[in-house]
Amino acid sequence: RQGAAAGGGVTRTAMDPALLPIMVRGALADPILWTLAGVLGWNHRRAARAAAGLLGCAGAVWGAIRVAVYVSFGETVGLANAAAMVAVCVAAMLGAGFLVREIRRRLAGR
Repeated sequence: RQGAAAGGGVTRTAMDPALLPIMVRGALADPILWTLAGVLGWNHRRAARAAAGLLGCAGAVWGAIRVAVYVSFGETVGLANAAAMVAVCVAAMLGAGFLVREIRRRLAGR
């Protein structure tokens, strides 16, 4: 066996800087982001810390699933790329969830 690089998987490689904008665009276009952020960010009365915890965990799971999907397609995802993809997903989930939360809070204050 020649390792994970031969058949796809997560390996230790340097991250290509051009990949980050692609990951961000892919994350923002994913309907899972907007669905989960809408559901988890909807309750504007929940404590901000609890909301951040829920959104952060959801983003991490979503990011891990995105990495697994790429690996299942036979892509070789470096460790740095996998970590960056999970980080992008966590940041996107937090941003979108708190955006929904803030809009909902302002609309409720009318």
